[in-house]
Amino acid sequence: MDVFVPRLSRTTTQYDLERAVTSMLTKKLHIPFTTTATLDHCTVMGIKDNQGIFEHHGLLSIMPDSAARWFIKNSKKRKLHNKRLLSRQYFVRKSNLRALPGERELERRRPSLTVSYVKKGHPVYIEEGIDQFRKDY
Repeated sequence: MDVFVPRLSRTTTQYDLERAVTSMLTKKLHIPFTTTATLDHCTVMGIKDNQGIFEHHGLLSIMPDSAARWFIKNSKKRKLHNKRLLSRQYFVRKSNLRALPGERELERRRPSLTVSYVKKGHPVYIEEGIDQFRKDY
């Protein structure tokens, strides 16, 4: 099941989110001869609207579905970078382009959202000036 994690801190990386989710999933009670809870996929996205405001959200794929429902229920107790970790099931919404013109104005979604970047991988440590230091000394 896909799980959507809205309103992450801007400093949250994919590695931070993966570590928080896997630590929570290891606390889930596991009954023998059943599938263990696993995190299949994790993505942190930065979304920009037409006013230049960035929003940071996470998208997880947790197997099996019972573990994903357990995560959604119990994630409210956890904080990541001083923000409460909220989550809900992710649904792919269909476009409302076939609606009548009067019904299109009732659409609440913002049409101008664009995914500006996706944070991937482990944290990158920048070593500024170390090469110059090695040359000098």
